[in-house]
Amino acid sequence: MLKKTLLLTSGLLIIFLSSTLTRIDRTPYKALDFYKKSIHEINQLLTKNPSRSIGDTLLIGFARANLTPSELAPLAGYGNRRPKEMTSVHDSIYVSTTVINNGKNKIAIVSADLLIIPPEVTALLKEKLFNTGWSVPEVFLSATHTHSSLGGWAPGLVGNMIAGTTMPSTLNLSPIKS
Repeated sequence: MLKKTLLLTSGLLIIFLSSTLTRIDRTPYKALDFYKKSIHEINQLLTKNPSRSIGDTLLIGFARANLTPSELAPLAGYGNRRPKEMTSVHDSIYVSTTVINNGKNKIAIVSADLLIIPPEVTALLKEKLFNTGWSVPEVFLSATHTHSSLGGWAPGLVGNMIAGTTMPSTLNLSPIKS
């Protein structure tokens, strides 16, 4: 019986390995079809719309603001977390921004040490960008998706479960001076 079990297990292992293992493709990526096709499509876009081309100057700027609340606040991330409110500050919470301008196009990449970017922040961004020379597609919002950061920004039962009790002061999310 033991021999049959070992033989069957060995046979299944050999079948599994032979069907899942493959040779490593060491072809340089520039020689692969997907790369050639991608470069061709990029060149086509630049040819069809020269306004998308690169300018003669590259400007890059960085900024960082501290979002750490001055008082204890709910934590976001786990519905069954105990305690649901921070007890002290171990690490500060930041929002970091990188702005890149090539003379023709500009983008802003905004990354916050939060579980998600709250919908209220996205709505506020749309409102604040009006008449600034920036548009929503030029701003990329991202959260580090930390489960140990500021909560209290999502009203309702489910919001309370994932982001803690709603607090009007956290909905503000204004950076503090550090």
